[in-house]
Amino acid sequence: QGGTAQEWAQLIGALAIVGDTERARGIWGEAQTVFAEAPEARALIDETAENAGLGT
Repeated sequence: QGGTAQEWAQLIGALAIVGDTERARGIWGEAQTVFAEAPEARALIDETAENAGLGT
């Protein structure tokens, strides 16, 4: 809970790398809600998730 968009993105990427994609997707969804009013932060998080192969 809490943290910067960069920290959320790092967590999502790390979880995807270790193969915990279900948890990574869950955190990605939570981050989308947390940063709903911050388009630049959302873009960073979404790009990280997509680059990690999580897709929508």
